[in-house]
Amino acid sequence: MAKASYRPSTEPIRTAEYEVAEISDDATARQFITLHHYSRTYPAARFRVGLYRHGEFAGVAVFSHPCSNAVNVAIRRQLPASLPYPKSPDPIYTAL
Repeated sequence: MAKASYRPSTEPIRTAEYEVAEISDDATARQFITLHHYSRTYPAARFRVGLYRHGEFAGVAVFSHPCSNAVNVAIRRQLPASLPYPKSPDPIYTAL
């Protein structure tokens, strides 16, 4: 297993260097997660989003189904009633 590394909390993130785009296939996200995530497992993916730095693949976030409908109910309570909110995906696994 690779050793975890962290950046200092005072180091700014240069957001202009990054872009986010949906990953249309499971293979790309699965390969990255199983290589870099501490659990080495891959969830039942609902959505997959890639993080790219200067056009190079740098990370992924995988959203799955909530474990329970109670998650959706709890989130709904936190939002204004006027805001339409479909069933939410859970951000299950992230790896950078």
